[in-house]
Amino acid sequence: MHSRLADARYVQKLAERNELLVIDNIAVDAPNLVLRRFACDTRHCVRVEERNGRPWFCGSCCTDLVVELAEPERERLERLASVYLRRFPRGLRSVRAVAQKIRGGEIIAYSQKDEPILDDLHTNRCVLSYLDRQGVLRCTVNTMVEALGLRSEDYKPDACLAFPIHYVDYEPDRWFVTVINRQNYRPLGVARETASVRCLTRPLRDAPPAYVTLRRELEHLWGKRFWQQLDHHARRLLGTNAQPNPKQRLLVPGT
Repeated sequence: MHSRLADARYVQKLAERNELLVIDNIAVDAPNLVLRRFACDTRHCVRVEERNGRPWFCGSCCTDLVVELAEPERERLERLASVYLRRFPRGLRSVRAVAQKIRGGEIIAYSQKDEPILDDLHTNRCVLSYLDRQGVLRCTVNTMVEALGLRSEDYKPDACLAFPIHYVDYEPDRWFVTVINRQNYRPLGVARETASVRCLTRPLRDAPPAYVTLRRELEHLWGKRFWQQLDHHARRLLGTNAQPNPKQRLLVPGT
């Protein structure tokens, strides 16, 4: 309940500043979803520090994001792992090791509220991750779906798929959507670590507006029609030659 109240207050503040874009029953944080730039930048997303004599991974959505795991999501992951292990009995050893953990139900931990979440390894990286031969952190789910020719959105937990999107039904049948960052994580009650990853704090110079980068994720959540309407309004806001600026003041249609 506290989370929904926080989001409702944030939506009200956006409306008061004329920075809210409303599409059907979805309230869009225009400064952060339209004007803010974002792109996944795997060159810098993982730092390895030494803590107590052992490696400690930090600075990535695969290390600093707490992922609540609903039962249907767990079941989908287990089905995916079972299919992968049957199809690729001699696949990458590191991927097979994670797939076996998934199939055996060994990926679950529990939060302080006794809610099921994805476990972290002792080095702080996600239990679904693995290191490739170059030492780069990879997602086992992505690797499995690519090998099987499937869609990641059909198997990845929503929290992983949607990052850095934050969305919530703040009122009955009314949704709010934004991109988490250092300016809004506190009023929304999001962990500081989640908002501090490099792709959010120092985006690539040529990164497109966040809603463009996150098109697949937004369409997965609310369909192609929603994204097309969002794109229509965004183009009017940005203009043909406009440079996205998260500090720009807006007069947003549809409020």
